[in-house]
Amino acid sequence: MAPSIDVVTRRQTMMAEMQEMGLDPMEEIRALGYEFHDGRLRQIGKDAGFVFQGRSHYDSLSEAVAQYVPLLLEEEANLNPLWLPLGVSPGDGCPIFVSEGYKTARQLLLIIQGAGKVRAGVWGCSLCINESLEQGTVLPHVRRAIASGYGVIVFNPNHNTADGVTISGLENFSNHVAYVMENVAPQCAASKIDILAHSQGGRALLSYLARAWEDNAAMRLVRRIGRMVFTDSYHVEAQLAYLPSCVMALMKDPARVVNFVPDNKPLGACVDEWSSQEYYFTAAEKGCLCLSASIIDHASINYAAMSAIFEFLAAGGQEAIAGPFNLEIEGISSFHGFNNACFEMPILEQCEYIIPNDDNNQIVSVEEAKENNHILNNCAGEADLTVSPKCKRKSIATWKRLKNVLSVAMLRKSPKTTQILAM
Repeated sequence: MAPSIDVVTRRQTMMAEMQEMGLDPMEEIRALGYEFHDGRLRQIGKDAGFVFQGRSHYDSLSEAVAQYVPLLLEEEANLNPLWLPLGVSPGDGCPIFVSEGYKTARQLLLIIQGAGKVRAGVWGCSLCINESLEQGTVLPHVRRAIASGYGVIVFNPNHNTADGVTISGLENFSNHVAYVMENVAPQCAASKIDILAHSQGGRALLSYLARAWEDNAAMRLVRRIGRMVFTDSYHVEAQLAYLPSCVMALMKDPARVVNFVPDNKPLGACVDEWSSQEYYFTAAEKGCLCLSASIIDHASINYAAMSAIFEFLAAGGQEAIAGPFNLEIEGISSFHGFNNACFEMPILEQCEYIIPNDDNNQIVSVEEAKENNHILNNCAGEADLTVSPKCKRKSIATWKRLKNVLSVAMLRKSPKTTQILAM
């Protein structure tokens, strides 16, 4: 898919303005015989794409492309460099890229790339070279996020040295991720933080979240996490044992965490096992719901699954298990005097209120004017989910939101009891 006309126009304007100032942002790329046209790499003066000319030439071209993309993050996506460690002069450390007003945005999206030679904003240099900047970079994801009202932070975890000297506090990939999580994200006012983590980014993220056992700052940040999307995350099963219970609960919640993986099934279909770059993985060892990206190339997953990624972030759930499902009442007690072993859904028509205590879209408890009023429900059956519209709401939640949360809960593979109050 080609970039939009507006994107192409902005890119052309940027190039023209910089060339007027005597600067050529594609100088190194052109020195190697190529330039980008409408986001696609072309041989200079020809409408021909990349031709392999040896490993050294390819590595030089990859490096030139990796250096070019951060400029696009600034000039095209309107992100600003934030130099780390905080307080250093520009050029003396490592730049990450943040959107205007990221500190005051109501919701924040953190974008963490994978390991390798790639720099900020690049999913894969080979994709930029052989396909397009749209497929190989975070540019379309940033545009989509900003259009959705997010403040955005783009990590740069492979930039660990400056002028050949290791950057203190950002010595390696994991330290970089931890530094941003500990020092940049907490400065943001967002009540909800969503995360998109690719490959090694997922592994480093879980290493940081494991600190929530004994790190109060990490725990406060965990409580602000809304949803996490992994794209072929390389975290391993051994890491799960070190996660605190709240993070494990987050990982197991299909309404809040998914992992898009390389597979040829339709986009969003459940995947139990797969291969990635000659490695074999299973959903069980990942500890979260794993869905097909409908493509088998590792770095291509980010672009191939982009629509599903943002639908998940917006709606809080991904249709992953064939339905429909119904909600059955396992037991009920109320001020109306009901206390029976089992009721069907119509009993909810007699409920005056159903109020979730919503903690990041997960029903963890319930509140009502009086205590000890509850319904226990269980996911089972194959009939349509039907809930009476007569159920009312209070200011802390809406019926529409509750219905969405309950519908998402239906997607679990195994039944899970949820507690809600009714009067």
